[in-house]
Amino acid sequence: MPTTIGCLSRVYVGEIPYLKYFIEHGIKIGIDTFYFVFPSDAHMGALSDIIKQYPDHCQIIVEDQGRNVNHALRIDIQSVKTDYLVSIDIDEFIYVPGDVRLGDYLAEKDISAARLKWIMSPRDFDEHTGPIEGFKGHTGKNLARTSLITGIKNPHSFDSTEEMPFSKDKGVKLVHYWGRSFEDIVIKCIYQNLPNRKRSSLEEMTDLVKQGKIPERLRVLASLASHENNRVLHNHMNHQLRDRALEQDLLKIASKTLLDDVEGLYRQFKAGLDYDTQVGAYPKLGNIYALGALLSE
Repeated sequence: MPTTIGCLSRVYVGEIPYLKYFIEHGIKIGIDTFYFVFPSDAHMGALSDIIKQYPDHCQIIVEDQGRNVNHALRIDIQSVKTDYLVSIDIDEFIYVPGDVRLGDYLAEKDISAARLKWIMSPRDFDEHTGPIEGFKGHTGKNLARTSLITGIKNPHSFDSTEEMPFSKDKGVKLVHYWGRSFEDIVIKCIYQNLPNRKRSSLEEMTDLVKQGKIPERLRVLASLASHENNRVLHNHMNHQLRDRALEQDLLKIASKTLLDDVEGLYRQFKAGLDYDTQVGAYPKLGNIYALGALLSE
């Protein structure tokens, strides 16, 4: 029997321009079942319409009203029927050496669990039509046999009754597109109400722009997008990341004047960054929040 792979992902309305490409890439590398978790049915809409285009590969899990997107991953692990499970976000893409399916690779290498360290590949205005490039991130996500998992501890790790037997094999890569475009991060600033430092809203962004400032998430993108890439992945898995028309549909909630001002302030902030202290400090700082705090000083 083929080794089956499940992918657990949280979704919110801002993923409408990107979800299709995440699913199609996952199917290409051998994801058998996507478990998409919504924090409430109020977030479904057009997202569920996209997911329903792939009925053989996708399941929708709706959490209770009021659950935020971070908590939404705490699902009943018994509902996962695949041999393996990986928990990744829609902006994280797995790459497998060669053209083999992920399940076949894990079986061949006899891998029961793996830490998939991030390769950061942030984008703002550069389409990156050549080979996929990136640099080392500070953390990553876990993949493991479902039989070893007792629950979802947080977006980056699983609960288990025993120590995870993490493989030393480094063949499988996890590329984190921390910004699939400049518009992606603006959309996140407007729509993604995360309960952490990256939280913002259209109203908060508008107030910041009036002060000649940009949201912390955009400051972080400016730093990450200024990094010197030092890792190149093979081009055979190059793919599309976004639907520009759908991005523009989501951005219609904001005025053109505001969006132009945000872009102008972003470009100004990015041009003024000091590489050693404000760009090269990551990933040595240890996490994105520390980078955000540094850039807010």
